Amino acid sequence: MHGNKGKKQTEKHKKRISIANRGKHNSPNTEFQKGKKHTEKTIEKIKIARAGYIITDEWRRKMSKAHKGKKSHFWKGGITPMNRALRNSIEFRLWREAVFARDNWTCQECGKRGVKLNAHHIKSFAYYSELRFAIDNGITLCKDCHKLTDNYKKQNKFL
Repeated sequence: MHGNKGKKQTEKHKKRISIANRGKHNSPNTEFQKGKKHTEKTIEKIKIARAGYIITDEWRRKMSKAHKGKKSHFWKGGITPMNRALRNSIEFRLWREAVFARDNWTCQECGKRGVKLNAHHIKSFAYYSELRFAIDNGITLCKDCHKLTDNYKKQNKFL
């Protein structure tokens, strides 16, 4: 296998490899487990092991803070733009979840559920920094309704 690394393969050969690999998984340990279920004893052990893991907002903030900046293995010297850093922060994620929960995961314009939802800032994220994480400044909209808003993707029709 490694002897052919970097060499071009014919379409016929690629097709034969594709057919040969159908139904196979990448992990060599999955074959022997197919169709088997955990015993009651094992299920109880799993429940006990997971019982201590209660994920709260406080825990999420703590873990986020513990892996930020120079403490992260992705750190490249602080080159991330501030806007992207804010939108990827735990505060932003919690704000989105709070807006969705308040609006019952329903688009507030057309009433759709079960579609791709956006948490929309009523007053622009860019111009009202003090309202960025205010839940009252958010509204749940489906993707289509979000595109129709005045300040969608820097259009800022209201300015």
